[in-house]
Amino acid sequence: MVRVAIVDDEITILKKIQAMIMQEFAVHRIDCCYFSYTSAKDFIEAQKKQPFDIAFLDIIMPEYTGFQAAAEIRNLKNQTYIIFITSNDESVYDAFDFQPFQFICKDCDDIFQNRMKHVIASLVRHLKQNQTILFQLPFCEEKKVKISDIIALKSDRNYLEVNLCDGSILRVRGKLPEREAELLSYDFVRVHNRWLINMRHICLPDYPNEEVIMIHDLTVPLSRSHKNELKKRYAEYLRSNT
Repeated sequence: MVRVAIVDDEITILKKIQAMIMQEFAVHRIDCCYFSYTSAKDFIEAQKKQPFDIAFLDIIMPEYTGFQAAAEIRNLKNQTYIIFITSNDESVYDAFDFQPFQFICKDCDDIFQNRMKHVIASLVRHLKQNQTILFQLPFCEEKKVKISDIIALKSDRNYLEVNLCDGSILRVRGKLPEREAELLSYDFVRVHNRWLINMRHICLPDYPNEEVIMIHDLTVPLSRSHKNELKKRYAEYLRSNT
């Protein structure tokens, strides 16, 4: 269950924002538990007891601003996704120190709603990557791996080499088509008969040289038969995360 906090000192706007957020997460079939606050101080007290996964914070509030609340979140070393909601575009530039996930301007209803849809779709992608996947190891052992920690999977006959963000390579039994079917909805894409990559970790798709540069200087071959699919999927991925 995803814990979502919405903080705005104006009760009418707070209810409107919460209804919109609930509707969008329902579209993506994400189970959430919602908490609304008209006081940023009350929100922080709740955050200290049990951190929220996502916090939608109005920036301009009396007594205690959204920036102050965000600073408290980061001081607590919480990994909460922060989305600032503001009616002042200029305040956005003062917010980067708090590592926000996104910003939403609430001046125009149509723009606000479209932006909310975009932000929540992007949040859903990130939440999915925080899930774990189970791999079968030798001697009947199993290992759970966070999806976001997987850079790429390489097929080697009846085995898979799983390249991880910590630099290690996990060798497990399995077939690439089976894992592809499992991971396509988590922003993975096939780039070669033997390779499946996580688009989250792409540094550069080098189309002329038919290769993809991943993090940790991992270079993955890009076959001609998969080039157009990568172009299409990666463009969609970038649009949904900006």
